[in-house]
Amino acid sequence: GCCLTHSVLVPLDVAKTKLQTSTSGLKREDLTLGLLPTVLGYSWYGATVYPGFEFFRRQFDLVLQDHSAVVLLAGAAATTIACLGACPAEAVRIRIVARPDVYRRDPFRTIVERDGYGAFYDGFPPLLARQIVLGSVKFAFIDGISEQIFQNAPQLAETILSRALVAT
Repeated sequence: GCCLTHSVLVPLDVAKTKLQTSTSGLKREDLTLGLLPTVLGYSWYGATVYPGFEFFRRQFDLVLQDHSAVVLLAGAAATTIACLGACPAEAVRIRIVARPDVYRRDPFRTIVERDGYGAFYDGFPPLLARQIVLGSVKFAFIDGISEQIFQNAPQLAETILSRALVAT
């Protein structure tokens, strides 16, 4: 889901990035710039944030009494892990979009040679701040909706498959 959503929005993100970083304008062929790092980064994000949320929710449930706090903290913790993999992909994507003449051919090697390995995490604090807010609210919303569904249709809580479908 994360990968699909972000991939579909690549042309919009490219347009935003080009308008913010370039005076040369936006060409039609630019609209898919950075698609591969987006797919890779948000595949990682989706593959880690949802299982991570479940893991952290169960751990925090053992020590905290406040269900709302558990959900928000679990969302924040899972999002942090997910951002560790998404941030390097974002760094590659931004550079490809902003400077395709420099970074398009071999972006990873070019970033390492020009900027060093640390450049893959230059944007980590703002990415993390944005995603923690979004992730925590998303999981709180999903949790609240799921609880309402289970209250109105308790039979859906009986199997792992139906619980997973409701949470999706």
